[in-house]
Amino acid sequence: MPRPKGENTKHSIRPAAPSDVPRLAELYGMWIRSAEEMAIGQQLNVDADWSRYFTGMLRNEGIRALVAEQDGKVVGFIVGRVNQTGQSDFVHRIGKFVRKAMRQLPPDIVKSRRVGVVEEIYVDPEIRGAAIAYDLIDELMVWFKLQGLAAVEGHMWARNQTQLRLAKYMGFEPIRIMVRKELD
Repeated sequence: MPRPKGENTKHSIRPAAPSDVPRLAELYGMWIRSAEEMAIGQQLNVDADWSRYFTGMLRNEGIRALVAEQDGKVVGFIVGRVNQTGQSDFVHRIGKFVRKAMRQLPPDIVKSRRVGVVEEIYVDPEIRGAAIAYDLIDELMVWFKLQGLAAVEGHMWARNQTQLRLAKYMGFEPIRIMVRKELD
């Protein structure tokens, strides 16, 4: 797949380091504020101390955090993890009544497999348009392949048209849609 055309910027992608945590927390706060606008009624804690989140995440071997750096400043990040899917994952996502019925099914009805999950991706709005998100995803895909994974999943807000277009461009296909109706 050809790399999308963006402004000619000189950015690099590298693993996140503990010294990046303050900037990661700052960018994550920006991501939360933008996500809150798309969340349709969900209350997101925009003032949380996200540095603890990133500090713990960087210690977890099953998680990969990458940063995009330009002119010595972190301008974006991506977080991915390895997930084991299967009947327990499937059963967890469905309602109580169906879960009870699912317990009666053979254990191999939903095949288990390891997949990569893109948890978050964010690029500073002041630097967007330089194919940084593309490069972050592309580099995370390399790590997922090194983990022996055959598939990658992600979730995003339905109103985030930019992220939806990027996912489609990179070959992601919709597999699940969540809907909501507010009650009066």
